Amino acid sequence: MGTANQQPIVLFHYPGSLWAVKIRAYFALRGIPYHECIQPDVMPRPDLAALNIHYRRIPVLAIGRDIYFDTVLMLEKLEQLIPGNTLGARDPTQQALEKMLEKWVENAVIESVVGSLPSTFMENEQMVKDRRQFWVTDISIEGQEKRRPQSLANMRTHFNILEKLLSDDRHWVLSTDNPGLADIHVAFALDWIFGIPEALPERFVSDEFPKTFDYLKRYNRAIATANNQCLKLESLAGADAAKLITESDFVEPEGDVEHDPTFLQKRQKVALSRSDESDSSRSVNRDLGTLLALTPQEVVIATEVTSTTPEIRLHAPRWGFAVESVA
Repeated sequence: MGTANQQPIVLFHYPGSLWAVKIRAYFALRGIPYHECIQPDVMPRPDLAALNIHYRRIPVLAIGRDIYFDTVLMLEKLEQLIPGNTLGARDPTQQALEKMLEKWVENAVIESVVGSLPSTFMENEQMVKDRRQFWVTDISIEGQEKRRPQSLANMRTHFNILEKLLSDDRHWVLSTDNPGLADIHVAFALDWIFGIPEALPERFVSDEFPKTFDYLKRYNRAIATANNQCLKLESLAGADAAKLITESDFVEPEGDVEHDPTFLQKRQKVALSRSDESDSSRSVNRDLGTLLALTPQEVVIATEVTSTTPEIRLHAPRWGFAVESVA
């Protein structure tokens, strides 16, 4: 087993992915070099399928032969596995606030951000068809036009919360000297939507929420500066990424199965899928493997890429994912 600093890092994503923006901002602020493997913005994704990965969300992060799903887990692992200039809070109270800010954005702000997109976003028929496989929301031009006014109203509520937090003229949300993990949690989605034409007019924020507007400009400049200073590694084609990953080592120990309400046992054959997708999507976009670790925070399964290559390990958060026994 190697360390994360010794193993290659590969980020599978597509340009414009909201969640990939979050991980890339983290890499930039920490100056962590990584390879990109650019993916289509809709299924299928042959590069991931070649690794025997059926998970349909983007991004997917590989550190050596350990593969991570979901940005929540990715950020936790990057903080743990790569020492040095970490971005997370150290004080327990601030750690709790950091996590609360993360959940606020993921469970409330994101819905409003997506609902605020212009209806022209739904003119991409290929994207709409793809997202309908797992989104519950009415994905259509008419549906977006209907939900957008309420979403913009909700955005004002979110901006009001942030404006109050920034009312003491702090530069960053936890009063740090530099942007930290909490700032990525808070700002990534708002910064993303500001970059989309006709999504959120500048005056919508600048007139009523000037401190928030200045904060988001400050965040954008910080990420841009960090990106310019960060070492850039080559972008990889799918075959090259797969070769690099399968010839690498693991960066984490195998782990163990703790007592779990599912009563699953170590080395049992299981299926791993997102619990927030439709049954039809889960039946297609699930990963089969051998259960290695199951804790209140994480599930890890081992899967073979091919019969002649070493196994890889898929990591997912326990929350938001289902792990079930298969025959």
